[in-house]
Amino acid sequence: MRVSPWSSVARWFPVAALAPALAGGTPVQAQETRPDTLAQVVGRPIQELVATLPGEPIALAELVAVALERNVDLEVARARRRLSDASLQIQQGVFDPQATLGWGLTRAASEGERSPSWSAGLSQALPWGTRLGLALDAARDPAAAGVPKSYGADLAFTFSQPLLEGLGTLDTGVRAARALRTAAAGDLRRAQEAVVAGVELGYWDLAEAEAIQAVLQRSLEIADALLFRNQQLAERELIPEVDVLTARSGVALRRAGFISARQSREDAAEALVFLAWGG
Repeated sequence: MRVSPWSSVARWFPVAALAPALAGGTPVQAQETRPDTLAQVVGRPIQELVATLPGEPIALAELVAVALERNVDLEVARARRRLSDASLQIQQGVFDPQATLGWGLTRAASEGERSPSWSAGLSQALPWGTRLGLALDAARDPAAAGVPKSYGADLAFTFSQPLLEGLGTLDTGVRAARALRTAAAGDLRRAQEAVVAGVELGYWDLAEAEAIQAVLQRSLEIADALLFRNQQLAERELIPEVDVLTARSGVALRRAGFISARQSREDAAEALVFLAWGG
């Protein structure tokens, strides 16, 4: 978007250019123009005008990188993704093999001899509701005096399978956790896209606001130059006082527009900072 305020003051250019000549009685020459005349303030490129504004320039890619790293909404989305990953791991842990070990000591009341025992087991749950188990129990039998010690061991395998409503229910939590993780990943991608789009829109909104402020600032400088020239011409009774009043009104109008544009630029800058570092 380009703003062109020059058309409203183009008709004043000949009078303003003639002011130095009328003051000094010599022909108008470029090297004799004052710094605040139209010859000095008209025709500058918009980049040069924007460069005079306060603040430090920053690249769009840098802002996007900062937003992707520090934006609060993205931090929340990433935390939800990590939480969904942890929930899936917890649900998948139901199907991890489980091992058990045990040791005991039995003392016979009559003999007073202690008999140790050992146990070990391994179990596994499957998604279909199946549960597998393997258990080993070993113990030393109490022996009477003069009788050699003996040991006994039992090995057992267990299998259980629900046949009705319990069939295939053990992986329900896993399926739900996977769906939540997929949703969290989608939310994170959408949040990233929204942050990037918001930063880009905010960046160019700020660029537009800067350009408008720069143009209106230059327009105000031109109006000031025109007012100065009209005052000089009016002192020499070359133009009526109404032209001075008209120029003064133009200065006030352009100053009001410049103040509004400056506030708009500051608002756009704050909005961009909030998009990059806030939420």
